[in-house]
Amino acid sequence: MPNIGVFVGRNLPIGLDGHFITNVVTDPISHSIVTAINDIGHVMGISTIAEFVENDAIIAELKTIGIDYVQGYGVHKPELLEALLSGKSVARTAVLSRKA
Repeated sequence: MPNIGVFVGRNLPIGLDGHFITNVVTDPISHSIVTAINDIGHVMGISTIAEFVENDAIIAELKTIGIDYVQGYGVHKPELLEALLSGKSVARTAVLSRKA
C-alpha cells in the first residue's frame, strides 16, 4: 500500500500518488481516496494534480471527480526539453478544470 502522505504548501498543488490514479477507474477504494483528497484540497483552496495518468479512461474519470491537473503518459510521453522549448512539441494541454 502506498504512503497516503500529502504535502500542503502555500500555492502548491496537492499531488495524488500514481498508485491510486492508475486504479481510479477499477478500484472503488482508490476512487474514494482520490475523490476525498481532491475535495479536501478544494475546500482548502488548493489545486490537485494526478500523477501516472495512463489513458483516456483515467483522464475522463479524473475530470468527473474534478481533479485540476494531470501528468503522465496518457497526456504526453517524456521528450527532450529542447524540443518542448523550440515549439516542436506535440504536448497537449493537461488542465482539466480550474477553479477560480
